[in-house]
Amino acid sequence: MVNILLALQYLFPGTTTRDYIVALNADGKPYIEQWNMPIPIPSDEELMAAELAALKEKKINELNRKCNAEILRGFTSASTGHRFSFGQEDQANLTQQMLLLLNDPNLSSVEWKTEDSGVQTFTREQFLSIVKEAEAHKRSLMAQYWKKKANVLESSDRDTIKAMEW
Repeated sequence: MVNILLALQYLFPGTTTRDYIVALNADGKPYIEQWNMPIPIPSDEELMAAELAALKEKKINELNRKCNAEILRGFTSASTGHRFSFGQEDQANLTQQMLLLLNDPNLSSVEWKTEDSGVQTFTREQFLSIVKEAEAHKRSLMAQYWKKKANVLESSDRDTIKAMEW
């Protein structure tokens, strides 16, 4: 059964209940009871296509939010065994510190806050490894998102799209 409201909201963003009224018939099936817009009522095929597109958009946005949340949750460095936060500010700070290390070969160590052991001192090589691991953390989650997004876009089954999880 097509979710007419979802389809209409997708086709006509910004419309209100004054523009159309959706009701249920005796069998519980939704239908457009009243149409107050100066354009033709969408066909059943157009509503089905719009609902599918809306479901895809909604699922992709959900997956994107969950991917970003997972990225921001942080990571554990395999090379040091320490856990690092990885919010937006943390990412910018890692990048800035990496640039300083690359620009100044005389810098031999970096003090950096870990989530599990407080501030620790890392050698130049250790810190650059941490930066690489941070990037690998982010890239692996992004790759998962891209694959899931492609699966959503390729699917034409509403239930399959709804069932897809992060």
